Amino acid sequence: MDKLTLKQEGFVQSLVKGESQRQAYKDNYNAKKMTDKSIDETACKLLADTKVNSRYQELMNKLRDRLEEKGLTNAEDIIKSIIDIRTRCMQGSPVMVGHGKDKVESGEWEFDASNALRSNELLGKNLNMWTDKKVIDHNVSARLEDFID
Repeated sequence: MDKLTLKQEGFVQSLVKGESQRQAYKDNYNAKKMTDKSIDETACKLLADTKVNSRYQELMNKLRDRLEEKGLTNAEDIIKSIIDIRTRCMQGSPVMVGHGKDKVESGEWEFDASNALRSNELLGKNLNMWTDKKVIDHNVSARLEDFID
């Protein structure tokens, strides 16, 4: 496989480190006179390039393998963690009032709605529940014979 240019390699390295495509492009190319929209489009095309994308996938696979070897993460652990966070966020906890040792329960309860919803969203995405569904309805009355002389 052909090697990447230094700028292409830098772009890929920035992505693997967690930068957005826009920021990775800005870090490695002269984009001072470009609009954000233009940078986004160019960065997207760059990542779609076969050589660049292959290198990106190679580095991401290596990173994933290293993390799994160290027992830091795998898909199952992440799902379990999201479920644990969801469970904790859905549980009510008493609202405490007062300061220091003088804190007492107020009689009200709260739960972490924002993070509960976010964990539900992540679980739903993992199950492909939030994919766009398009209904295409068309009525074709022409026959092939109508177009042949």
